[in-house]
Amino acid sequence: MRLVTGWLFAQMLTAGAIFGQVLTHGPVVGGVTASEAKVFVRTDQAASVTLRYGSDPNLDTYLVSAAFATGSPSDFTKIISLSDLIPETAYHLNVLVNGVLQLTGPPYPSFTTFPPTPWGRLEQYGTTSTGVALRWTAFVPHEGGRHPAVLVLHAGGFKSGDAGPDNVSEDLATAGFLALSTEYRLAPPHYAMNTPDHPAPSQNTVVPADDGYYPEQTRDVQMAIRAARQDPRCNSLVYGVGGSAGASHVLYCMARGTPGDNQFDLGVSLSDPCKYDDVPWLQTPCIPDESCPQPTIENYLGIPAGSAFSHLPELAAASPTTYVTSSLPPFFFLYSDHDASNFQTFERTDLISALESVGITESTAATPQAGKYKQILVATGDGVYHAFEYWDLPVDGIDGHQTVKDTVITWLRNRDWDSPFALSMAQKRREHPGSH
Repeated sequence: MRLVTGWLFAQMLTAGAIFGQVLTHGPVVGGVTASEAKVFVRTDQAASVTLRYGSDPNLDTYLVSAAFATGSPSDFTKIISLSDLIPETAYHLNVLVNGVLQLTGPPYPSFTTFPPTPWGRLEQYGTTSTGVALRWTAFVPHEGGRHPAVLVLHAGGFKSGDAGPDNVSEDLATAGFLALSTEYRLAPPHYAMNTPDHPAPSQNTVVPADDGYYPEQTRDVQMAIRAARQDPRCNSLVYGVGGSAGASHVLYCMARGTPGDNQFDLGVSLSDPCKYDDVPWLQTPCIPDESCPQPTIENYLGIPAGSAFSHLPELAAASPTTYVTSSLPPFFFLYSDHDASNFQTFERTDLISALESVGITESTAATPQAGKYKQILVATGDGVYHAFEYWDLPVDGIDGHQTVKDTVITWLRNRDWDSPFALSMAQKRREHPGSH
């Protein structure tokens, strides 16, 4: 959504409206979008002004804006911004000057918010060697400029799922990131990659069909990292935020990529299946409506059903934890205390062990730090919460406390850690102040 360029002033005072003793002009409304509007008022002397506004034509129920002061330096004018409005809704206005209502009764001046404008543009970021077109939906911060890019990688057991979730990308773009809901090839049956859900050329329309087994998915993510880094909307920093299968891809591409090229500069994983050859985890009984570890990993690697324990070396070779070294970029991972298929018991323990075995130790700081990881076990109470299902929940399970979303965004924004690549990017930003 963009603010309307310039002022689209429309005088809305009706014949029955009566000016108060110090209101001389307004309310005049401009800059209307689906969720915002700007209201111009003028008084004849210095005063405090507020707005009552709401969808009730009689304003028997209403909201109240903050109070603003008019003064001689601005010719006693003020533009009051209203936000968090409901799309396609008529809002009615009254003005208070020094606490005195200026309009005696309905009909009050009114304006109508616009329909919601779709945010997010579908773009092709690459083409696989088999001819499959790979796409992301780009959510660009409204203020323009160059920003760190964040690839949002979906869950789905390596075989299903839509790019995104878009609500996560919208949250990240609102926070100032170039957020990219990024698709990657999927193992059979390619649920979300089948036509017509995925426009051709897709995995099932190329000949022969593209199976999407390991390592094709991680190659796609590395291609997306490189494309994002070269995007003119990006300031050369690329981060990853993934859930479940997408979380595994985040860690894999942090551990195996090349700095400054196809490696994430920061990574966040929610419910990361990171060590595929963990035998007790593979033996976890299948639970209805949850991904079952053994058949999920067998399907991802393209090995026969029931053969995982005969292919443990191949499972290890595909596991992100196999490639973790002390040079891993700053990493933040989360599991819920009631995660799917006992992720919080087996895979979380595996991940901590892999990191600490190479000298990467835990930090509780809100700032990413080289040689450190940050981790949270999200308190969710009863029920299964997996990957992005706890994105909007409070980290400690207490309503009103900081959410996972806010914690992750704060960590990503505090990006001034002392890695060589980060320092080189900081130098480039000093040399090219148009980026940030």
